[in-house]
Amino acid sequence: MGRTSNAIRDFDAYDAALSSLTAVHQDAFDKAIRDADGGLRGWNAVPPVAAVVIAALIIAGVRPRLAEFR
Repeated sequence: MGRTSNAIRDFDAYDAALSSLTAVHQDAFDKAIRDADGGLRGWNAVPPVAAVVIAALIIAGVRPRLAEFR
């Protein structure tokens, strides 16, 4: 297989096609990530609020039981 072989040209064509396909898939992935980030806006406040509500419910439920021991 010398430099005049068709293998080099074939590989270059394959490499160019693969690079093009990779770019298409990367663009689709980047768009999906942007869309997902947009859909999650506002959810950053939910876990802390839920933790406070859960803590308040636990205290409200345990307090009467603890009062029995006084």
